[in-house]
Amino acid sequence: MITIADIRKNIMLAKKEGNKEKALVLTTFLENAQKIAKADKNREIVDKDLIEGVKREIKMAEQSKAAGAPYSELVFELGKDFLPKQMTERELRVTIEAIVSDLDTPNMGLIMKELKTFGDSVDMKLANTIIKEILA
Repeated sequence: MITIADIRKNIMLAKKEGNKEKALVLTTFLENAQKIAKADKNREIVDKDLIEGVKREIKMAEQSKAAGAPYSELVFELGKDFLPKQMTERELRVTIEAIVSDLDTPNMGLIMKELKTFGDSVDMKLANTIIKEILA
């Protein structure tokens, strides 16, 4: 995972190398993070804001791609470096099965609550699908 200091260095390097597209994507990640911090009581930007800013930009690129609009593949390539490593489907399934076995009366809400303790390492959309399969 890359920090705010790292992204600032990478922006400068991309500009020095003449890689305008890379500099633009990285700058957009940083600007998104700054908007998040500003919207939250105008506080100082932190690394967590950067992760959220990258997620937003990736989501927008996915929507553009789905709509057939132009987007930068570089958003996906660079974005993955900023996000925490997520559990594989198999790891997530094993984790969910362990949670279900520990609960007296497992339900979607309780399982999701437990999964949130794992932070950004869990793809909640995939988790939702797996939980539905297990509870069915």
